[in-house]
Amino acid sequence: MMGDISNFFSSFMKSKGGIAALIISVLLSFGLATTVGIVPAVLADRYARINHEWDGKPCYTFDHEVMPRACVQGGDDAQTGSACMSFVQNVLLFLSNPVVGSQSDVQGRRGFLLFGISLFSLAPMALVAMQHFPMLNPFYYFAANSSTGLVSYMSIIFAAMADSSNEKFRAASYAMIMAGFYSGFCVAPSIVLFLSHEHAALLSLCLCVAAFVYAVLFFPETLPQTVAEVAAIHHAARTVNNRDGPSITHIPTTVMTINDDDVESELILDNQSQVIDQTTPLLSEEARVNILTIPNEQVPAVNSRHRTNSFQSLVAVIARPFREMSILYRTSFLQILTLASFLSAAVYSTDVSLVLFYIEGHLNVKDADIATMFFYMGIFGVVLQALGIQPLVSCLGEKGLLILSFLSGTLHNFLYGAARDKSAITVALSFSQFTKLNYPILSSLASKAVLADEQGQVQGALLATNALAAALGPVSMNYVYQHTKDTLYGPGTMFLLASFLYFLGTLCVAIIPMSNLSEPYESVASADSNCSSSNDGASCNETTTDEANTITS
Repeated sequence: MMGDISNFFSSFMKSKGGIAALIISVLLSFGLATTVGIVPAVLADRYARINHEWDGKPCYTFDHEVMPRACVQGGDDAQTGSACMSFVQNVLLFLSNPVVGSQSDVQGRRGFLLFGISLFSLAPMALVAMQHFPMLNPFYYFAANSSTGLVSYMSIIFAAMADSSNEKFRAASYAMIMAGFYSGFCVAPSIVLFLSHEHAALLSLCLCVAAFVYAVLFFPETLPQTVAEVAAIHHAARTVNNRDGPSITHIPTTVMTINDDDVESELILDNQSQVIDQTTPLLSEEARVNILTIPNEQVPAVNSRHRTNSFQSLVAVIARPFREMSILYRTSFLQILTLASFLSAAVYSTDVSLVLFYIEGHLNVKDADIATMFFYMGIFGVVLQALGIQPLVSCLGEKGLLILSFLSGTLHNFLYGAARDKSAITVALSFSQFTKLNYPILSSLASKAVLADEQGQVQGALLATNALAAALGPVSMNYVYQHTKDTLYGPGTMFLLASFLYFLGTLCVAIIPMSNLSEPYESVASADSNCSSSNDGASCNETTTDEANTITS
């Protein structure tokens, strides 16, 4: 067990961009955590003044039992605004990230990562502005926060780690990045107790800017050039197919092995004369020569009668996110994995968006209480993600640990709904850290089920599915809250429903067919082996083409 941990850390330190990604994650974690405890209080007070004519002292100075009605209503408005913000943010994620992930397979990770970090800095900037302009509408904060849905920096980092990390330690590598992200939640909420809300918002902005500057200076491009070249061919082939529709016949494929920086990957290459012409600027001479060795008689002709028009282009743009997400329907393994991830994301987004509003509004939780809760939660989360996941994977396997993490989600959401004091919430938050192990495991399993030139696409597609769930989750649960908060069931009913959804997710991960995980690699290897031993070149090519097309269909 200790050997596994030692080998993992050695592998992580040597991976290209691993340390830089960890430092960026830590900086952004501290940037977010410095304001996580004050945002609900600031927004509730602002809504009370704008919407309910409150003009007294700040709402967050009152205990729950004596809080003015206007402040209570302001808190409900802030919770509704947070749910709507989450909806918009995740709709953007759903529409943009499949395309962003696929494009990062061609253009590289670095540029998209920098853009994602810059968007992350807009929310603390808006929070600083709210401190300087007392009547500034919280809409601007929610709009800034929603903009992060255009590019998720975390999915780009995961794709970057897949480029350079050892497959055996991929889940642990993802978990290490998550550990860096959770580290800020240990310390930052306690630090800001000694700062005013204005200074806390300013510190958050400075940390986000520091993360951006560090990424500009030190984060390398992790995508191997050879993998980018193959992805460019795939991308152009899909574009031609979409443009010309039925006029394009079956695109032949061949299997080749690429070695780049000691990372060997078996890739499926689409070969088509038009595709090669379109991607020539992106290809090295060696790659072009390799591709052009395909016999001319295998290249299908294009019917010139089928030309694109503006309507077809519009349809193509609208349909592209869904087309990129089709990778998740390739095998039964990926389909069930996606369903489990959808249920998990629906609940997780509810927890992230609404728990703090709920506990501050109904359990009299203050900034100091949040700092204490987050300290214990953060310590447990960092230790679990950084040191615990690899031994747990070795003992339970990725599927066993996934089942356990979903059961933990069922438990901690039930505790949210049933809690009547701060101690129960602290226990629930601690359990939530074990639940969060499911994200790096789900991402790791998805990355292992596709080829090397599809890592950005699968991470973007999985995140888009999660985004759709995250858009629906908080809005649905807030609807349940609004219709049960004054009834016999009580305001915690939404978390009891969330607990049931996690239980359904547990059933999904329990039936994931792990035997199908290696199908893409085994099929490609089998085809290559058949060709190597064949004496008939034409037969060999036909066999390889059929096998590869089976994989990519």
